[in-house]
Amino acid sequence: MSYFPNIPAATDDPSVSQSAIQTNFGTINTAFALNHVALGSGGSQGKHNFVEMPVQGATPTTIVGEGTLYTLSATGSQLNYVADNNATDLYRMTRAIHASYPLFGVNTNNYNGVGANFTGGWTFLPGGILLQYGKVLVTSSTQAVAFPVVFTGIPFTMSFTFERGAGTSAHNIWILTGSLSTTGFTYVTDSTNNLPMYWTAIGV
Repeated sequence: MSYFPNIPAATDDPSVSQSAIQTNFGTINTAFALNHVALGSGGSQGKHNFVEMPVQGATPTTIVGEGTLYTLSATGSQLNYVADNNATDLYRMTRAIHASYPLFGVNTNNYNGVGANFTGGWTFLPGGILLQYGKVLVTSSTQAVAFPVVFTGIPFTMSFTFERGAGTSAHNIWILTGSLSTTGFTYVTDSTNNLPMYWTAIGV
């Protein structure tokens, strides 16, 4: 689209500049309508239809007293936030993983393709943290469990909870030494009584 920022000049004859002025108005109208309700469209004009953010190669320069949302190539086109022109305080807001979207924010049966004894899913937290979770029907004293999403490093922490019926005995569960990895873990337990075991893993 053409645009003439210096038209009309103070010495211009409007009849001579008319074509360039009309081009400028047309360019402004077209640019304004991009992702917005167009001019002349009633009470909603000027509002966003949706927001697109071209990926930035570096943290943009911002000013004190304002917060800035943008996407950044260094974080894999994820959404980031900076407050008060403090580029060293970069808050990553999303951890979108396209290939694993079907397991995002759900509790999917047989997510790892092994069998119906496994359900689980994942979500992300600010900072790019991954929170993964699942349930296993314990049918053997040792069992490998795959995470719904592969972590980039060993999880920071894991927790386990057995479901225990009234009047039943308590049981223990442990991670098999050396089995915890970015892709999953193996548990060892003193129960094989088909008890549901719930697990949670947090990492990046």
